[in-house]
Amino acid sequence: ICRICSFATGIKILLFDKNFHILILTKKEPFFTKDTNFFTLPMEEKTDKLRYSVSIKKSYKIFFMICVIISFIMAIWCPALTVGKCETLSDYMAVVFAVFFCVFCSCLGINKIKKRVDIHNGKVLYYNALCKREYGISHIRSSITKEEYIHMKRGNGLSTSSWDKVTAFYDAYGKKLFRFGLAYNNVEQLKKDVENTQKSIRKNQKQK
Repeated sequence: ICRICSFATGIKILLFDKNFHILILTKKEPFFTKDTNFFTLPMEEKTDKLRYSVSIKKSYKIFFMICVIISFIMAIWCPALTVGKCETLSDYMAVVFAVFFCVFCSCLGINKIKKRVDIHNGKVLYYNALCKREYGISHIRSSITKEEYIHMKRGNGLSTSSWDKVTAFYDAYGKKLFRFGLAYNNVEQLKKDVENTQKSIRKNQKQK
C-alpha cells in the first residue's frame, strides 16, 4: 500500500521510522519548510539497493511447492491409514521410516525454494531455510562450474540419469560458500561480478 499511496508512506514514516523521530528531536532548524513536499518523502535511504537476486526459477518453484505439499499430505495420511493395521514392531518401524522420509523430502523442497542470494551494492546476502549469511562481494574470491551426472539403477535392470550444471562459489581459503544449479536465475551474472571484482582488486594492488 505504501508503494502505491504517497499518503500512506508519509503516515508510516511519522509513526514507525525511528530515524525520522531522532531527526526531528535533534534537528535545530525546522524539519518541514514551506517548500517541503510531504507526500514525496523517501521511505529510506537506498544505500544498499538490491541489484539482483540469484533465486529459483518460477517453473522449478512451482514444481518443488507441489512436491512439498504432496510430501506433507503423505506424512499425515500414511500413519493415519496404516497404524491401525500394524501388527509387529517392524510394521511400526516401516511407518515411522515412511513418515520421516516424507518430512525429509519436504524440508529439502522448502530449502530449494527458500535458497537465494541477494546482491546489493557492496554486499551479498545468502538465505536458505535455516540461516542468513552476509558476505562482502570482495570476500567471494572464485567460482567453479562443473557438470554433475547422477545415475540410478532400478531393480528391473533399467537405469535413469540426470544432468545439472552447478556453479560453486568459494572464499579466499577455499571454503565453499554456496552453490547453484541450472534451476536458479542470474548465476552467470554473479559469476561475472565476482570475476570483475577480483580483477579490479588485483589491478589496484599492482598500482600500489
